[in-house]
Parts: sequence; C-alpha cells; structure tokens
Amino acid sequence: EFRTSSGSLPVTKAVASHDIFLANPARLDGVPDMGRLSELSAPCLLHNLVVRYRANAIYTYTGPLLISINPFQRLPGLYDEATMASYKGANVHEMTPHVFAAAEAAKQSLLRDGVDQSLVISGESGAGKTEAAKAIMRYIVFSSSHEAQQTDHPLPTDASTPPPVPQRRQSGVPAVRGVEEAILRSNPLTEAFGNAKTARNDNSSRFGKFVVISLDRGGRICGGTIDHYLLEKSRVTHQARGERNYHIFYQLCAGLDDTLRESLHIRGAADHRFTRQGECLEVEDVDDAQDLSATLEALRGIGITTDEERGVLQLLAGILHIGDIDFTAHADGSALMGEDIEVPSCSALGLEGAVARVALCNRKIKAGFESLQVPKSKAEAQASRDAVARTLYTRLFDWLMSKINKCLAATKENKGTAKGFMGLLDIFGFEIMEENGFEQLCINYANEKLQRYFNGEMLAREQDEYAAEGVDWQQVEYHDNNGVLCLLEAKPDGILPILDDQCLVASSSDESFLAVITQKQGETREFSIPKLSHSTFIIKHSAGAVQYEIESFLDKNKDQLYPDLVEMLSTSALPLVRTLFTDPKDVDRSRAAKGTGARGAAHNKAAQHVSVSAKFREQLSQLMKTLDKTRPSFVRCIKPNPEKSASLFRASVVDHQLRCSGVYSAVKISQAGYPSRVTLRNFAARYRFLLVGSKSAGSTEEERALCQRVLGSLDVSTALFQLGRSKVFFKGGVIARLEELLANVLVDSTVLLQGCVRRRRTRPISHIRCSAKMLQAHMRGALARTDHVKAVIAERAAVRMQRCVRGALKARQLAMNRTAAANLQAAIRGQHERARACEPDAPAQPPSPVAAAEAEHSATPAPMMTSNNTNDAMSSGVFSDCCETGVQTDGA
Repeated sequence: EFRTSSGSLPVTKAVASHDIFLANPARLDGVPDMGRLSELSAPCLLHNLVVRYRANAIYTYTGPLLISINPFQRLPGLYDEATMASYKGANVHEMTPHVFAAAEAAKQSLLRDGVDQSLVISGESGAGKTEAAKAIMRYIVFSSSHEAQQTDHPLPTDASTPPPVPQRRQSGVPAVRGVEEAILRSNPLTEAFGNAKTARNDNSSRFGKFVVISLDRGGRICGGTIDHYLLEKSRVTHQARGERNYHIFYQLCAGLDDTLRESLHIRGAADHRFTRQGECLEVEDVDDAQDLSATLEALRGIGITTDEERGVLQLLAGILHIGDIDFTAHADGSALMGEDIEVPSCSALGLEGAVARVALCNRKIKAGFESLQVPKSKAEAQASRDAVARTLYTRLFDWLMSKINKCLAATKENKGTAKGFMGLLDIFGFEIMEENGFEQLCINYANEKLQRYFNGEMLAREQDEYAAEGVDWQQVEYHDNNGVLCLLEAKPDGILPILDDQCLVASSSDESFLAVITQKQGETREFSIPKLSHSTFIIKHSAGAVQYEIESFLDKNKDQLYPDLVEMLSTSALPLVRTLFTDPKDVDRSRAAKGTGARGAAHNKAAQHVSVSAKFREQLSQLMKTLDKTRPSFVRCIKPNPEKSASLFRASVVDHQLRCSGVYSAVKISQAGYPSRVTLRNFAARYRFLLVGSKSAGSTEEERALCQRVLGSLDVSTALFQLGRSKVFFKGGVIARLEELLANVLVDSTVLLQGCVRRRRTRPISHIRCSAKMLQAHMRGALARTDHVKAVIAERAAVRMQRCVRGALKARQLAMNRTAAANLQAAIRGQHERARACEPDAPAQPPSPVAAAEAEHSATPAPMMTSNNTNDAMSSGVFSDCCETGVQTDGA
C-alpha cells in the first residue's frame, strides 16, 4: 500500500507472466557462490548480490568467476595484513570470496601444476579495477615475503610507506631495492603518471598494463615485468568539463616547495592551460601535495637518481609552460608568438628560445635538394604545440616504465629459478563518454577483445571441451560479440584497417574516412550513421551503443611530430629530454625525411611509419597469445551506481553490466559444469598414492581403471566428477579435498621413511657407543681399585700410628701413677715406722703385706707393659692392695 495524507491507497502493477520468476529459499539469501542457488534467473542473482552488498560483502563467486562490486568507501579490515595472512596457504574453497582467494588459488595452481597463471580484471570505468589490481599485487608481495622468512629489508605494508632503513643517495648513484618493494613502488608511479579523474571515475586508469610476476619453486618472487598499452595522449592537452589532467600535474602544482616552485616557475593549477580546461582542480578526499611526496619516494625506490628526478620535474614543468604559449594570426594567416612567451618552457626544457619560436611557427619542406621554411597557420602552430607536449609526456611515461622494468628484472642469482609466472591484467574499462573519439574507440575495442577471450574461456571453450570429452552436458546459449570485432578489425573492410589506409593517402580527411567506412559497413547490423549528424557514427558494442566523433581521427592515428621539432628536442640541454629523443627510431625517421627527393621521402615514410591503431592491435594480439598460454582466473568488477555513492545499489545498472559481460551465462555453466579438470595420466600419477598397493599405470585404460579405483576408495560421489576420454572433470572443491588427503598421506610416508633412514644411519653409532661404554667401565674399575688399595694402606698406617701413640701415652701415664703410688707408700710406711719407733715396748710385728710386696717388687724388675689393659690392671692392683691394708690417707 502507498500511504498518503488522506489515508492508504492500494498500489497495483500489471506484470506479464514471463516477468514472474520463482524465488530462492530464504536460507539461500546471500550465499557466497551463486552457483549454489536453485533458481538462476536475473532477479534471483541480483537479489543475492544486493543482500551481500548491504552486508559489506562486496565479493561473490559465480563458479570460477569472482564478482567485485565497488563499495565507494573504505571497508575496515578488508585488505589488512590479518586478512592476507588468513588466506595464505588456505583452502580457498572453504574461505569467503575475496581477491586474495583468487590470487592464492592461482599461486597454488602454479606451484602444483607448473602452469602459468593469469588474473584478468575487467569491468566498466569506475568499477574498482585499479583497487582490485593493487590488492592482488600487495597480496602476492605479502605471500612472497612470508615465504622467504628472513629478509635483509622488511617490506612496507603500503606502497607509500618508506623503507625502515633508507639508504643514503648521492647524485648519480641509484638506491638498491628488492623486487618485492619495486612492485609496490610501481603502484603510486603508474597512478600518478597514468591515472586521471574522469566524469565516471576519480582515479581512472588511462592506459592498460599487464604485470608479470615470476615465482620460484618456493613461491618467492624472483623477477617481473610490466607491459603497458595505449596511454591516452590527448588528455595531456585537452580535458572535458568535470575532468582533470593526469594526477602528476596537480601534485606538481600543489606539493613543490618554494625553492623548486620559483626555479621552475610553477604556479597554481588554475594558472596553467593544461590543468584548468576541465574546471576541476581538486578531487574529494585527495591531497595532491601529500601524494607528490609518495610519488617522489616511489621514484627513488625504483632507482631514479637525484639528477634524473630533477630532470623529470623540469620536463613536467616544461609541458605545463608549453600549454601556456599563445599564438596570434598575422595578416597573411601565419602564426605569431607573443614576446618572450616561450622563455619559461625553454628554460625548463633546456631549449634555445629562438630555435623554439622558429620550429613552432614554421615547418621545413623538402624541395629537391633544398629545404624551405614555410610558415604555419595559427591552428597548425597550436597543433604543433600540443603535439610536442603529448610526445614529451608519452616518452617520459615510456622511460619511467622502462626504469620500473629494469628494477623488476631478475638478478643473476634469480635467473633460471622461476617455476612460472602470474600475470595480472589491469586494462581500461568500457567507456561511453559525452564526447567519444579515437581513444574511446581503441579502449572499447580492447574491451571487446577481452570479452571475446572471456566468452571463449568461460563459455565456448568450456562447452566445447565437454562435448569433445563425451561428458554428459546440455548446451547453454550466450551472446557472441564476434560481429563487433569483425566490424572493427577485419581486413580490409574493418574500421581500423580503413583508418590506417586513409592515413597513407595525402588527400584524405576525417570526412573521407567516414564516407569510406559508411560505404563499406553501411549494411552491417552493428554499424549505423545518425540521421541528424554527418560527423559521427554509431557502433553497437556488447556493452551498449556508442556514438563516436570523427574529428582528429586521422591525426591521432598518425601521431607524428615534424622532423624539425624532433631535431629541436634532441639538442636540448636537459639530459633527460636529450635521452628521450635520441632513440634509434627517431634517427632513422629523421634520415627518411631527409631522403633523396619527395618520392623517396614519401616511400620511406610509408614504409617506416606505424600507426597508433596498428601498434595497438599488434600489442593486443601479443597479449591474447600470452593469455592463451596461461590458466586464466577472471575478476569482473561491477559499478553499482553512476553517482559513485556508497551503499547505493541500482539494480538496473548492475543488471546491464552482468548481462553484457556474460555473467548470467557463466553462472548457469558454472552450476552445471566442472571447473576443475585433470588428465587421466596426471591424476593416476599424482593421486595413486591414496590407494594402498597401487602401481603406476601404462595404457589409457589402466589409467582410467586406476582413477576409478582411487575415487571409489575415497567414496567420492559420482555427482561430483565425470570421467572423460582423456580427463577427469570435478566439481568445485573436490581437488582441494584430494590435495589435503594426499598431503596427509605424503607427510605420514615421509615421517616413516625418515625414521627408517635415521635408524639405518645410526647403526654404526650404536656399536661405537657400546665399545665406548665397555672401555669406560674398565677404566673406571681400574681407577676404583687403585683408589681402594690406597685407602686400605692409608687406613692401616693410621691404625698402627694410633696404636703406638696410645701405647706411649698409656706407658707415660702408668709411670706417673707408679711414682705417685711409691711416694705415697713411702710416706705411709715412714709414718708407721716413726709411730712404732715412738712406742718403746712394742713387740716385734711381722712385716705387713705391703712391705713384703714392696720388697719383692724392688728385688724383681718390673716387666714392660705392652697393652693398655695390663697397665690398668697393675694400677688397679696396687690401689686395691693399699685399700686391703687399711692404710689411711689422712694426715698423720
């Protein structure tokens, strides 16, 4: 119901029966893999994406295809180190969808199967391709640095973070950096010099790049290269309303210090023609001054010297000053320059002012053997000025990319160690601008080639392989863009070949080019001419119809600079400019222009000149050949709304992108298909260890039988695999489970084998140990016996010495006792004798026993006492005799 001020009114809408679809159960809302949905209609898929998007789950699987929806805001914890660590080495089929999971799956496939990998990131402009590519590069570097365990220089977590221990740089001496850090440093450089704000994207890549990262057998980075395609040169000199030039020019105007700003005569971005045309000088949430510091640090990180860095800044300043040169028309129509207006640009670029004025306002022509100076018109002079600026910037960009590749090149130690490479394709998205020109035609042509590759890999080749292998399969219909590609590139009547032919005709123009393609392709379904316009044509691309303006089509495709301008720049006093214009190709081209006669010059020019479209088609052809040799993984970026607003999901916008890119068809194929496949021979050779007692197979039939026995022993459901004529096809996640089981078996077998080897190696050691123990026992016994004998002898000597000492002491004591006893007895006897002598008539008494004993003792010598007991007995006997006689010891 729709509630109003007067109450609620029922709202009804008539819906056709064919627009009504069954819904999925509520328990399937927000599933991470849309291949698990029971209903695969467009509304059901969109509903699942809406549920996940509102929960900040911006990644969703559709089988092997990963969908990424731009959130237009920073989501906490989405790309931090903890998240990267959780995906490293994990079973990605059990993890939530993420670009880290896509990178980890590609890395595991490379290390396991030895097949080169490619990650193809595609989508419209503003869908988030650049951010996804940076996240994948950061993850690969993170994984490589953790594989290495110990590094001399820890890697920064962000590309703008300086190294922990910066090396001191001197003029002319480049800083030495690791390959991992050079990969991170390349991001701010390519963004500053190759990205710009457009009407649809604040950080749009205006060129394409294919990053090749080589990995060794341990998963560590051992080298890399970056191939770049079709830099948008026209943006240097012209920007549409609401757009900006390349980021580096605004960084230069905002971030230079006062000294450099004064020496290079740099003013604000609003004061230079090449930065103010779009009337957009700033981007929300972007600090150009701070970004300049990150850009300069990245320059130093790839080995740019101080002198070269100064040269880059001077060249950029010179381009800005070239744009400020104005021309006026003379009475005869020739171009005139204002007084001293060329001084700032010539000072920055190291050119002579007089030579620059002549070269910009005149051109040389060959008349026989003479050279004539022909004045240019005002429009021609302005075109020459813009051509010089575009050429300078283009060659500077190529020079920077060569520096990056030199820094990424494998060292002598790493050469020959690569297991394979991981290729990351980040190319400009499909564009429909207010004014579409030659650049947009090339960009959309590249996207058509990628869409054709996607259709071939995900849709056509998948189904063709099922049919060739005899797999039970029902064909799925999908949109084919072969007609658009034939319209653009087919020889001789394709639009781009006709454009190259027209560039070789002296009298051709943009109007004649339009007339030729109208004549050749007027009846083609994908081509049309607007009724109210005679300077445009329309191509019905797979992503929508685009109307192209033919203005400057031929000039942009030729992309030529007059030889006198090349000669002027090659004599510059600035070493960097001189280096950019001393390329052998320029020398040959200059010699061709000075050939003998006008006919010879025209022949050489036609033979040596390569148009922009021809070069771009050749680059795309080489890219497609490289991708065909790899195992691709696709990341399809989706723009949820054209307003670039966070949390806003416009179903119609997303539905158009999903339908045009073939995602709906890919979902149906992935649900019914088998994304993983292994040849019978490789499966039998790798997974036969899961079956106890299995032997290697010889013929194809034996391999097939072995595969069946292995899968049967593991109880793998027949719904999860099919056996083809030469391959085994699996549903998602089965290979990962088999790898886990195989890893456990190999670990157990390895531990058992190590135990046996160690036991074998330790047997001689056990014999040595036993002999050593026996020798030690004998030595310890001999030493113990020697010590025991010494102890016994010492004990006996001590006892003997103690006996002698005790005997001497006792004998001495006995002698003293005897002397004392004798003295006592003598005293007692004398007392008795004196008492008796005093008694006159006392009768004679017989001698007392004491006196008799004393007399006997004095007559018989005393024997030697030999023991303590004898001495004690004698002493006790004497005293007992004294006691028996009743002698009193009291005084007389």
